[in-house]
Amino acid sequence: MSIHGFALFSLVYLLATATPGPGIGAILARVIARGTAGIGFFIAGFVALLPTVIDLTRLSLTAFLEIAVTMCVILTAVLSSYAVAARRARKLFRSQSAIRWLNRGTGTVVAGAAIAVATR
Repeated sequence: MSIHGFALFSLVYLLATATPGPGIGAILARVIARGTAGIGFFIAGFVALLPTVIDLTRLSLTAFLEIAVTMCVILTAVLSSYAVAARRARKLFRSQSAIRWLNRGTGTVVAGAAIAVATR
């Protein structure tokens, strides 16, 4: 695999894992609710990106190892930052007052989105 192909894969993989989506939302919700144990299941979903960027039929053992190490480094960095953010949020939302403000804020956002959709 060329250095350009490797760089392209690394960039696409970093962007795909760092972009918040349903998977990240699920990780954050799980960490906020139960802590950081057991989030490995969600990490497996990010492996599905690999065949869309790299031709797996022409992949050498060395290239495979390079990709595996790169995926581990990127996933560890990105998902650890999300887990740290979720842990901080969990500490922040321990009091009943904070939960009440969180519920009011999210309710306002949902109501605003509903009004925006209804007026279109």
